Amino acid sequence: WTGSNTNPNNNAGQGKQGTDRHNVVMLEEPRYEEGSMPRTSLYGQWGLNYPQHLDNTTFLGFNRTDMDTLAFLTSHQFRGEMSELDDAGTYFDMKPRKVTDLGTYHYMCTRNNNFSNRSQKGKITVGLAALAYKMIGWNGGAIELTGGANRLTVPRGTFTQPQSLRVEHWKEKDCQQLLENLGSGIYGTGETASDCLAVFPERQLAYGNNSMWMNMKLNERQSGGKVRVYQTTTGAANSWTEVTINSSDATSVAFQAKSGGIYVVKKEPNVALIVSITAACIVVGLIILGTIFYFKRYPGKFSKMRTNTSQSLQYAVRSFQTKV
Repeated sequence: WTGSNTNPNNNAGQGKQGTDRHNVVMLEEPRYEEGSMPRTSLYGQWGLNYPQHLDNTTFLGFNRTDMDTLAFLTSHQFRGEMSELDDAGTYFDMKPRKVTDLGTYHYMCTRNNNFSNRSQKGKITVGLAALAYKMIGWNGGAIELTGGANRLTVPRGTFTQPQSLRVEHWKEKDCQQLLENLGSGIYGTGETASDCLAVFPERQLAYGNNSMWMNMKLNERQSGGKVRVYQTTTGAANSWTEVTINSSDATSVAFQAKSGGIYVVKKEPNVALIVSITAACIVVGLIILGTIFYFKRYPGKFSKMRTNTSQSLQYAVRSFQTKV
């Protein structure tokens, strides 16, 4: 980024008049719930105005040297007055770094975030999910992911005021890991038939007869068995609610929703098929056990059957050879 030494009066931030400087320091760790993000993946409290001590800081997986450089501009200073970075260079470039840690990171500029009259904070979110944002109001709209296979549709008139919506597509294993971190897991018996679709904010969004429509892509073509949709939230991951499916086929399901949250499709076991196979196995097993018990009780019968079977086989072989 680039600062300045010639910013017009009353236009600059904190520090020496006419100068602009910037740094990046993590905000203190969360003390209370804030927004819809789970605290397990949240670093820095957005509502606070104090920096986190570098000894206790986690930022994108960067090492301590890089965090020192971002905080103190150590490779871009000329000594002198540095309490407000006045004598740091106007230009800063740390070169590309590899981001290795997931989460949402809230940071501040310790020079310009001046508590009562000026805020200079930032947020970086790192995740594995595909996501999309959209502001949707009374006229309605749609948010699509993965080429439209996963879609949230808000019909006209559903919202009485604009809503800032975010939809995320989580791969099944990533969703399972997140829910396990929250002390839960993907609910329901049977196989998971889809990835997870998360809608934020997680509160109720539609009221009365109004509803949003959601379409979710199934991971594989589903034939036989019944699929069900379940919903939960990051704040109550142990509580799941079944959602009524309006339509489904071998590749997708469609349903109505009134709230944000995490949605997943499960394929329930085909109970009738399982019962039929189990019953057939039991019958075959009983026949085998009955046969063994009968011939043990009447061994002569078994010997006679072996003799008759042997004679029948010999006759069949001779008959076949004669015809050939």
